[in-house]
Amino acid sequence: MNKKLQDKLFEKYPKIFRQKDLPMQQTAMCWGITCGDGWYTILDTLCNQIQHHLEHNAVKNEGTISVEAVQVKEKYGRLRFYYNGGDDFIRGLTWMAEGLSCRTCEECGSPSSQNDENWISTLCEPCRKNIAEIRKKSVEEAQQRLVENHGPALKRLADEDDWDVTPYGEQKQ
Repeated sequence: MNKKLQDKLFEKYPKIFRQKDLPMQQTAMCWGITCGDGWYTILDTLCNQIQHHLEHNAVKNEGTISVEAVQVKEKYGRLRFYYNGGDDFIRGLTWMAEGLSCRTCEECGSPSSQNDENWISTLCEPCRKNIAEIRKKSVEEAQQRLVENHGPALKRLADEDDWDVTPYGEQKQ
């Protein structure tokens, strides 16, 4: 998902996306929302309903229900919303959102269906025809986010020369 839409969700639902700034050793949310922009409305609606349910039931249950997203991605052509906490109602909301994603183009949000060959995806015909260009753009955006979010750590790893063997397994002198 493009950074602008992702940040919009993070800003609207800070309690749900509380883990977005944690390191990769603690959560997969550090990688952001890894699906196409076409599912933005599904995610926005899901988070809105989760938040409403949490606020409404916090009064009844003295704030005992919470939900924290730990990973949001596409897998096998459908939205996956992994979270900690919640209850049966939130589980149902999540299943419904995942089901809707199987009928919604991941890239543009148009009605669509899953293909049944090769890599499973949910795309409308125009997006399916332009998939190579769409994937290239997606990879470029992911690489840019990786550098923006983890650049100093990546540079440190590249600069370190603490390997005691060569690529061929020979001991360094």
